[in-house]
This record gives sequence, structure tokens and C-alpha cells, in this order.
Amino acid sequence: MRIIFKIINVVCALLTFAGVSLAGGKQEMWSRSYPLEGANSEIGGDIKVDSIKNSLYITGLKCVKEGVNIRGLVAVRKIDLEGKELWKQVCDIGVYGLDQTGCIAVDNKNNVYIAGFRYIEGKGKNLWSRKYDLKGNIIWDNTYENLYDSKDAEFKELACDAKGNIYAVGYKNTEELKRDQWLRKYDPDGQELWKVIFSGSGSKLEKEQGLAVDPEGNAFVAIYENGENSEYLLKINKYDVNGSILISKQYRDSREKNRSVNKIAVDNAGNIYITGTESVFYQGNNVFVRKFDAKGLELWTKSYPNFGYQQYTGSNIIIDNGMNVYVSATSGGGKDEKKYSWISKLDKDGNELWTTDYSGYSYGVKFAVREDGAFYVLGTETDKNNNSNLWVRKYIQYSEK
Repeated sequence: MRIIFKIINVVCALLTFAGVSLAGGKQEMWSRSYPLEGANSEIGGDIKVDSIKNSLYITGLKCVKEGVNIRGLVAVRKIDLEGKELWKQVCDIGVYGLDQTGCIAVDNKNNVYIAGFRYIEGKGKNLWSRKYDLKGNIIWDNTYENLYDSKDAEFKELACDAKGNIYAVGYKNTEELKRDQWLRKYDPDGQELWKVIFSGSGSKLEKEQGLAVDPEGNAFVAIYENGENSEYLLKINKYDVNGSILISKQYRDSREKNRSVNKIAVDNAGNIYITGTESVFYQGNNVFVRKFDAKGLELWTKSYPNFGYQQYTGSNIIIDNGMNVYVSATSGGGKDEKKYSWISKLDKDGNELWTTDYSGYSYGVKFAVREDGAFYVLGTETDKNNNSNLWVRKYIQYSEK
């Protein structure tokens, strides 16, 4: 059986290299769990493939009970392609650090960057970032205290360019109970090179943002505002390596389908993709995927309706070399206590190829896709003692042609 799986892997790699779409199906190869000792729990954050495609990095939020309080610890693991843990590092982000699992990026030298916030008593949420080398050694750790006069601030997404520079998006709360969002670029030593601030025009900028960086170092940012009459205004901006604006587009949907954006991706041809949430009457929150050309012209929109009143959120989007689109969604549940999650694959024209459901008493899923078509899914499971642990599963894809 192992020999058969190896043969399938080789065939899939050849088909992908030749530009053939792997539209037939998928096969689960293995599943690994990472349980913690005692009554502690951990929630999955994100998963990335390294630059030479021979290992994976995953983040999680470890929750440790301290009397009546619960302390949040951001954990980073490096695992090999068979799921074996190679190293693990943990960072204390404070007693109130329970709503972040850390955003993560990997550069072309396999250095690992993680960022979010660190809670400091009397100073709120402060921007925080850390860099590890490929062996898990800390290169630098930065906490930016009182950067915003004790107003909460947080990194939301990270990405690296080919030169090892780091791009980050995030937000700060303002005096007027609104938010400012920003895009920052840092050098490999963590020194800020430039920043761009997005301020809401009389509206409220939401926390969620999407960030992607293309091979030339251009940065793509997706944000949205909760504007007048409860309408959402989507914005997509493209910046060059110096922070100058190249493209700025705004998209307003009807009130019947208020759309918010969570993630953005770019393919090798410069096409832009976003995923997020649309609010539909009598359906709860659905997930949508939208594709734009390189100039920001809308090409197609794919919606995933649900009729169980689940509050779905688009949680991840990746484009492979064949311009196939992978998207994941998660929901806190509807009328029951279950968690609902799924991953779906679309072709370049928005046609659904397959969808895999991970619903149950589990948290949302993230995933990473390799060039050979194999993909790895990160999720969270709840055991019989109601503790949460991380799991990772590997899938290969095959063609019916």
C-alpha cells in the first residue's frame, strides 16, 4: 500500500508540473494529533510550508489556567512532512491574550516570523513580533509598548518578499471608538522601512484585513468599512516596494448581501482573489470568493449558501500554480454547540471541484498547499475531557483524466 501511495504522489507531481489540473479527487495520507498534558487546551492558528517545501510551521494558542484567569501562550511548531514535531517554541502574550493565535510567515531562508499582540497590564494590547531561525532559536523579539497611547493595537497578517522583508497589516483603536488600519514594511532585522495608514471616512474600519505579496514585492491589501445604513464598502489597494499606491479600488454591494473581506491572494498572472462573509436574510452568514483581474476588474463571484443559520467566515485562501483556488471557512455554530468547518477547491473559472467537511465539535481549519498538489490541513479537536488539541492531516490529489 505504501508503494501505491508513492506512485500516486509521483503521478500527481508530474501532472502538476505539466500544468494539468488535479480536479479528480483527494486521498488522506495521514492524521496526527498534538495533545497537551493536564487540563490545558490549544487552538489552531495557521500553517505554512517552508521555502524548500520539506517542512511545515504551525501556530496555536495554548490556554493555561491560573486560578480564575486563563493565560494565553502563542505556540509555534515545526513539523516534517510526515507530521513529526521537530521543535516547539512558546511565547507568553498575557492573561487577556485569548483572542489571538498568532499570524505567521516564512522567508526564503526558512526564518519564521510570528506576530500579534502582547497584553501588558495598564497598557492594553501592544504590537508584538518575533523572529526564529530554522532551528527554532529566537533571533529577535519586539514589543512596541505605548505606541498608541494605551489604545489596543494588533498585527493581523504577515507576508515576506523574496528579499526577506516583512509586510504586516494591523489596526489600532482610536479615541472616537473607531479604528485606523495600516500596512507596514520591515527589513529582515525588524526595523520599520515605511508605513501606510488607512483611516475610516466617517465610517468604522473593521479589524479584519487581508494581505498578500507578489514575487516582485508588491503588496495587496483588502479592507472593509461598516458604513452608513449598515452597508459594507470593500477596498483593495496595491502598493509597490516603496509604499506608493499602484491600484486602489472600491466595491459597494447591495444591503441584501453586505460583504466583508477576510483574506486576499494573488496568482502568478497578477489576478486578485478575496474571500469573506456575506450576510443573507434567512441564511445567516455565507462565505463568498471573488476573482479580479490584475487591474481590479471583477471576473466572477462564487457564494456558498447555508440554511442552518451558521455564522460562517472565510478563513483562508490559496492559489496553486494551475490557478485553482482553495478556500476554507469556519463557523461558531448555529442552533447547536457544534463547530462547522470546510475546505473547497475551485477551478480558475470559479467552478466547484470538491468540498471537504470538517464539522463537529471542532474549531476552524487552515491549510497549506505544496507545488506537487499535496495539501496539509490544520484543525482543532475537542477530547472527552473538553480539552482542545491541534491536529494536522495530509492529503494528496489525483486526476480522473
